Amino acid sequence: MKKVGITQRVILNKNNSRIDSLEQDYIKYYSSFDINLIPIPNTIVDLPVYLKDTGIEMIILSGGGDIGPRFSKNTSKIEIFDQIERDNIEAELLKYAIKNKIPVLGECRGCEFIN
Repeated sequence: MKKVGITQRVILNKNNSRIDSLEQDYIKYYSSFDINLIPIPNTIVDLPVYLKDTGIEMIILSGGGDIGPRFSKNTSKIEIFDQIERDNIEAELLKYAIKNKIPVLGECRGCEFIN
């Protein structure tokens, strides 16, 4: 089974705490292709070590939410919810993937982030 890392959106729970979230549909869909999705935490301290330890062979930047102003050229966009942790981890993932020649797939927001 291929090990593929996938990013997660940041949401607020009922206690107003920030949590990482991944829709179950991602797991169901990709498992049908013999892919084991490994969620990538948005607050991970040492991303290269995490990626090596988990044996991730590919990365998916998932959909959901807006890209923050630091990484977006669309200055007219109103930020409803700041996903700075996600923006930062996805930027670090892209740099790591390029340096280590790891394939990256962007879905919806992920494709926009790559762009």
